[in-house]
Order: sequence, then structure tokens, then C-alpha cells
Amino acid sequence: MPKKAKPKPPTFRSWDEADGAGQEVLKTSTQLEMQKTAMNAEIDAIKARYKDPIQALEQEKDLLLKGIEDFVEGRRTELDGKSRQLTHVVVGYSLNPPRVKATLKSFAESLKRMLGLGRKASAYISTVTKQDIDKSAVLAAHKAEKLTDVQLAEFGLAVAQDEVFYCKPIEAKVAEVDPAA
Repeated sequence: MPKKAKPKPPTFRSWDEADGAGQEVLKTSTQLEMQKTAMNAEIDAIKARYKDPIQALEQEKDLLLKGIEDFVEGRRTELDGKSRQLTHVVVGYSLNPPRVKATLKSFAESLKRMLGLGRKASAYISTVTKQDIDKSAVLAAHKAEKLTDVQLAEFGLAVAQDEVFYCKPIEAKVAEVDPAA
């Protein structure tokens, strides 16, 4: 399919013609803003109409998910590995990637000790604590067992890996569910 040719801009021969085009630009800009305002008003009306039903459904869903999570938490030993497939959903736990947590107070205190600074060095320390920690290097060293948890704790750091509950619908079952039922 051939590309449409771009429309060519008009060519003006006098200031009056350019000024007339400027008047058209102003008129078009005003019409454009009026169309955008009307569109936004309709969007706002639609959002207002659906706000309460959506909130009610989200609350119901959150309560159901919390109930499922509490149930699964009490029966973690019955999970097949980290998850379990039910008829309509798969439930389980997944690990987030490891991350470095810094306790700035401990970090600042360890810097004071290392640098031999007294308590009156807070202005200097506040500048130092704004430096970023190379978290990827800390994670790599921790993974390679070059840094232990005890060593990290001395600097006010820790490597954490959170476990997160999930409840994912089985895609084949989504089509079977009647939302009106």
C-alpha cells in the first residue's frame, strides 16, 4: 500500500496572507481546545459513573485474595513446592530478587567509627551518607560469599529477599467464567 503524500504547507506571498493564516491557526486552536474540553468532560462523567461499582469490586476482590492468602499461609506445607494449582487459580509464593537494605543510622555510625570522628561530625556524616552504595557490587560480593551477613551488619547493611504471595487465574478458565453469575 503506497504511503499517503504529506500535505504541503501553504505558501504565503504577503504579510496579510500570513496574518490571515494566523487567524485560522487561532480559530483552529480554539476549536481543538473546545473538543479536548468536551472529550475530558465525557471521560470524567464516565469515570464518575463507574467509580463506585469499580471500588466495590476491587474491595471484594481484595477481601477474597486476603482470605485465600490466609488460607494458603496456614497450609504452606501442602503446597507442591512453592505453588499449588487449584481449579481456577494457581496460588503460591515467589521470591523477589535480593536487595540491599541500608540502615542509614547504623551506616553513619560505622563511618564515624571508621573515620575516627566524634559525635560533633554530624554535618560531615550527613554529606557522606548521601553517597550511593554500589548495591550491585554488595550483592555480588554477598553471593560470592566474600561478604557475610555479619560483615554487612557492621556497616548497617543487610541483604533481604522477600517472599510474595500470588494468586494467578488460569487463562483457560477465564473464558469459562460468566461475570453476570
